[in-house]
Amino acid sequence: MKPNQKETLSEDFFTKKLQLEDQLLVFEELQKKATEHLVKIEELASEMLKIADDNKSAYFLQRTKRLLAEIHKINLKKGYNQREFDPLYHILSKIKSEDRIEFLNTALVNRISMIAKSLNVDPVPNAGVVLNSNKKIFLSYILDGVHFLLPKYKYKLLHNIPAFKNRIKIKDKVIPLFPGKGFTIEQTTSEKNLILLSKSPKNVKGFYYDTLGEDWAISESSFNSILVKENVNKQILGKIRKKGDLYHVIKI
Repeated sequence: MKPNQKETLSEDFFTKKLQLEDQLLVFEELQKKATEHLVKIEELASEMLKIADDNKSAYFLQRTKRLLAEIHKINLKKGYNQREFDPLYHILSKIKSEDRIEFLNTALVNRISMIAKSLNVDPVPNAGVVLNSNKKIFLSYILDGVHFLLPKYKYKLLHNIPAFKNRIKIKDKVIPLFPGKGFTIEQTTSEKNLILLSKSPKNVKGFYYDTLGEDWAISESSFNSILVKENVNKQILGKIRKKGDLYHVIKI
């Protein structure tokens, strides 16, 4: 199989993984449509299984077989409690984007390694990375035990920044920092990491964080169906339950 075909299969596999996770979240929240969503979940898992099998990828084949088995258990038991979903989220968390290199052949791996060695700075994602036109992409992170979802644009990471300031000055630009004052959060350390997010050259903001999670993609309709809006804080759009945790969705 040619390198470009392997790379395409890799993208297809992880696209379907995100689509499956998206459908799983909707299915959990909207049980009245359980049958329709479960059929879609099984179809996506089966397609992932076929891709892994056709590509002779033993690692992902084993993961996907376990995923499909757990989905079948839910279908047979008709039990839609939280404990039924935990094994699925656990397996999905083990299928990481960083492992996609397992799909690539030796030539492509070597090429990536050569490129990586030539870089001396952390990569910065492009603004507005999307899987397709109707997907929302979020950065997920944790700050002192509180979970957040942040719309993904071009960004860079800063470390060892004094916490919690309202603003920071970089060159001649004053950049507002979140959460600042007005958001109840317990300060546990004197220094934090910072996401410096640039929606546009004139719209740059900073967000304190402790640890980053995996990017999260969700369709517009699914996002709107599970978002619980609130107006307590003008910087928070609302809350979403994601993998058993409550996330504050930041408004940009």
